[in-house]
Amino acid sequence: MKTQIAPTRIQDLPETYEGLCRHFLPRPIHDPVQYRNTCAIAGIFAGHDLNKDQEDYFELLCELIETYEKPLSPEPTLKPLDLLAFLMEQHQINGSDLAKWLHVDRSLVSRIFNGERQLTVNQIKTLGQKFGVSPALFIG
Repeated sequence: MKTQIAPTRIQDLPETYEGLCRHFLPRPIHDPVQYRNTCAIAGIFAGHDLNKDQEDYFELLCELIETYEKPLSPEPTLKPLDLLAFLMEQHQINGSDLAKWLHVDRSLVSRIFNGERQLTVNQIKTLGQKFGVSPALFIG
């Protein structure tokens, strides 16, 4: 019988990639317990400022989760920008707030919504962290 791991705080996790792998070795997910364990560890990182090793580790966990979830859920019906607009409405933030989150000028947010510019990888990661969702949802 597989057991769940105990939840941990970000302060309790190592700062190096190697240390993180010693704490919880990322592996392909094959069952619901592995899925819950991986989600629990990934959830610890969401919304925190991370160093490069932590970002890489978090990104790998997100990819493993997405790979496991893909066959379980239908394709999303919302386009990434529609989802972003929905989440902004739900969190009661406007374009200026979003620009601050992304550390960009407000005009860039307008260009993104007009389809003139694409979100960068770092912006996608930031959105995933800020909204507490998989960054993959913002990839079109």
